[in-house]
Amino acid sequence: MDGLKSWALAVCAAAVAGGLVQLLAPNPSSGRILKVVVSIFFLCVLISPLLGGVSLDMDFSVLDYQPEQTQEIAQRLEDSMDSMVINNATEQLKQAITSCLSAYQVENGKITIIVNTNENGSISINEIEIILPKQYESQHQELVLALQNELGLTPKIQYDSEDEING
Repeated sequence: MDGLKSWALAVCAAAVAGGLVQLLAPNPSSGRILKVVVSIFFLCVLISPLLGGVSLDMDFSVLDYQPEQTQEIAQRLEDSMDSMVINNATEQLKQAITSCLSAYQVENGKITIIVNTNENGSISINEIEIILPKQYESQHQELVLALQNELGLTPKIQYDSEDEING
């Protein structure tokens, strides 16, 4: 009689769990697949007394918790995310500089941005260096003011021959 009670309790628990899983499903389009999975689970619970003598030994040793490996993976993931954030911020800043320079018909410049991240994860811009062809040297003060207004930072602008910029 005790076995029948535990089986009935397992069937009820499986029905409740299946219902909750279906209610909490994030995507209605995955409803059919979810119904099939819940039905198979429920069917397994129903026929479990018939399989009473069958033992399903599973080896979960692969899933052993290894904190050193987990910490290493977390650190690599954090470093990768930091690198992606820095690259994204640098590219957006370069686009803003290029756009500002384009408004003054300045082209073929080489933009170098030196960025640093602090321990708390904040990004700071150490230096913005722009190398432009010599032909734009007469617009220096105008370009510096425009970039200061656009970026809120003072870039270092140098002028060189186009061969040295592109080379």
